[in-house]
Amino acid sequence: MSWWRASRPDRQDIWAALLLALPLLAAGLATGWAFPAQTDEAKFHWGVIQEFARRWPQVPWQDYHSATGPLPYVLWAAWGRVFGLTLPALRVLTMLLSYAGFLAFYRLARRQGYPMPLLAGLALALSPYVFLHSFTIYTVNVGLAFAVLAMSWYLEAGTKGWRALLAGGIFAALAAYCRQHYLFLPAGAGIWWLGQVMRGRRRAGDLAGEALAIALPALLTAPLLAAWGGWVPPSMQGLHPLRLHPEHVMFLLIFAGLYGAPAAWTAWPAVWKARRRTAWLLLAVPVFVLFRPTFGPAAPDTAEGIILHALSILEGVMGPAVPWLIEGALWLNGLAIGAAWWLRKAAPLDDSGWMLWGWTAVFAGLVGISDYVGERFFALWMPVLVLLVDPLLGERRGLRRMWLVGMAGITVAYCILKMSAGAG
Repeated sequence: MSWWRASRPDRQDIWAALLLALPLLAAGLATGWAFPAQTDEAKFHWGVIQEFARRWPQVPWQDYHSATGPLPYVLWAAWGRVFGLTLPALRVLTMLLSYAGFLAFYRLARRQGYPMPLLAGLALALSPYVFLHSFTIYTVNVGLAFAVLAMSWYLEAGTKGWRALLAGGIFAALAAYCRQHYLFLPAGAGIWWLGQVMRGRRRAGDLAGEALAIALPALLTAPLLAAWGGWVPPSMQGLHPLRLHPEHVMFLLIFAGLYGAPAAWTAWPAVWKARRRTAWLLLAVPVFVLFRPTFGPAAPDTAEGIILHALSILEGVMGPAVPWLIEGALWLNGLAIGAAWWLRKAAPLDDSGWMLWGWTAVFAGLVGISDYVGERFFALWMPVLVLLVDPLLGERRGLRRMWLVGMAGITVAYCILKMSAGAG
């Protein structure tokens, strides 16, 4: 049986499809998709799309002026030759692809037994960077549907074996051809699989097929990376070399501390109750002090984004102490949410748990060696964060409504600011 299953959609699926479409339709009606170009839209993507369209049906994948994979430009160029190469026309395709990703994520949450899959889907759709990217020509959301489908198959690998790993690998490779960083999905699945093998939970006769399926995304993307001679096209190499950035890993916890904030309602009591087992978390505090992400007028580009920009404003109004404390509180909140997840009574070490934390570990390592990581980069990890936070909310509808209202408020303010200013 396929991941989507052959069964007809029921009433819940139909209502979910309609509700997930509403935010995108509202944005389209309000703007006509004709707001000013965002920085990367004008600086990179629009020009590359036009280049791909001019050279159609040839695909100049060996080199172009962008740091992301060629598949989005192929799709936009094909769409643009029919509907026009204007920004509004191209943004409509992004919206349709994003909507497919939201539907796939809702379906994933429902199949995985999450108690309120529609609210999980809305939490993803209404997160600020995911939502803004859903109707602009940024490449992250073009790969979202492929990434979510890859996650869906990988999460079923415990029972379906190499077939699920193979399907997940194919979708992960498609996602990586949109944005190379989506390779954190097969890498995390590989960590899960190695753990399974070491614990003797895989059948010996299936190991070769499963290993090949795990390696498939790397094999499928290897020709592209070999032709480029690196992780990005030749014209973009040397701009942001790989080097160690522990502050980016620290920011991952700050990101989780804000965008998963309602989970703190259950996380902090759980950590306090198990304080003898979680006292070791205090050892992480000096690490945060040493590698705290910076903000303010002199901060590097790696510090851009909603959170650090807001802290920069607070610093100018209230001095350095208050924003420093807020940043530390968000970091501690993310740390507590992660710790509470492991303290859950509901078997935190099941297959899906290992997979989610495998993805998180690889993504943390990826941002830790990336020279340029703005906050919007973490939109790639947002589906994983939603799946991690969701079990801590359980059946608490009030917390879930708080989650959605808070996320939507940040998103609306962010989108109005960005679309009116045309800044990236």
